[in-house]
Amino acid sequence: MKKKEIYITGLGTYSPAGYGIRDTWENIEDGKTGITRHSSWLNQNIESHLYGLPPEISFEKEIEWNEFSKPTKYSMYGLLACKKAIEDANINLDKHYNGIGMVIETSMGSAFSVEEYLYDLYEKGISKISPMKFTKTVTNTAIGDISRFFKLNGPSSLLLNECSISHGIDLIEKGVADIIICGGIDHYTDYYLLSEQETGGLVDNKFSLDECIENCNDTNQKVLGEGACFIVLESGESIEKRKIKPYAKVIDYSSSFDSENVLDSTKRSITALRRNINTISKSLEKDSNILWISSFLTDIQRNESEPVSLLDKLSNKKVEYINHKFFTGDMKSASSLFGVLIASKYLQESMSAQEDNTINNQNLDTAIINTVQEGGGNTLFLLEKYNN
Repeated sequence: MKKKEIYITGLGTYSPAGYGIRDTWENIEDGKTGITRHSSWLNQNIESHLYGLPPEISFEKEIEWNEFSKPTKYSMYGLLACKKAIEDANINLDKHYNGIGMVIETSMGSAFSVEEYLYDLYEKGISKISPMKFTKTVTNTAIGDISRFFKLNGPSSLLLNECSISHGIDLIEKGVADIIICGGIDHYTDYYLLSEQETGGLVDNKFSLDECIENCNDTNQKVLGEGACFIVLESGESIEKRKIKPYAKVIDYSSSFDSENVLDSTKRSITALRRNINTISKSLEKDSNILWISSFLTDIQRNESEPVSLLDKLSNKKVEYINHKFFTGDMKSASSLFGVLIASKYLQESMSAQEDNTINNQNLDTAIINTVQEGGGNTLFLLEKYNN
């Protein structure tokens, strides 16, 4: 049975790199990172740290939310990014809503609302807490808010520490839906940041961003960021029917479990990477110009894995390298999709990456994106430039 052709047709993000693909791409073209030194934490025990925050925008101007209860920050991030993805894919919700499904992944989920609820519970007592507040503690509140707002009546799933894009691909291949919107949302709580600080999980305050990437000598240290990223997957039949030009074609993916890095989302073992690369190499053209999108943040994490050297053996042409977390920090689930997002845009623009994370005009036809999920998940995606 012939596999269905699947394409990426819409990109949406609300992240430290920008709001929407246009703003984000301009910043990436300029090599401009959204990571800055941040010191205004609610918990005063948290020191100044490099951190990635999305740009300040008016949620009320972007989203006409008419429900009585205001959405949480977790849901707001998803609503904003999803809106941009739908607009970018030029989807008419009134016309196409019946066929649209949604898969969202998250690591932190509604942890902030849980902490806030427990604080009020112990400080004020159960009689002083509105029942509505408890509903915000449920992790799938975001997918409910987003699906209701955009009236998406197709299949929907919320995944914890699993890859939403691979699930979306499977749903389209099985004929469950022609359009699946895949998303990743995460933001950190102050208690999480304090825990990372106290256990040495954040890069040393003495480093600038460039210095932490080049000079960090601890593979467990990271720079954090928060945001949401959404991608529209669509079948070949659907893009022909809607007469739209996609960003890229999905050729293959391979998933594995890395038992050596279960709690980490900034590095993977060479064993896990080799397994995935060997699998997708069967679908890789030998004369491809490859862009490798890495999930690793610092040079020591990158060098530990040696992924580019493996890819060099598979291609007769040059392998380019870019670290997308340079622009955002580690956004956990949102970072998985952000790598696929910028790879899709690179392929559309036929540009390649340079060592300083800026881009130049070179012919680029293939991208391999390394995505990781907390819990040990590791998925590699093989994308190809769309040629009509």
